[in-house]
Amino acid sequence: IYLSLYVTYQKLGAAFYDTASAILYFIGDIEETNRFDITQQ
Repeated sequence: IYLSLYVTYQKLGAAFYDTASAILYFIGDIEETNRFDITQQ
């Protein structure tokens, strides 16, 4: 599994690729706090 996280202007985007199933999953941009509350979940 490959994971990518991207944060800019307090927006968080993420995607991961499962090599076993060849499926790409993603999370659309969401608001993130300066304390990274969502990322810590």
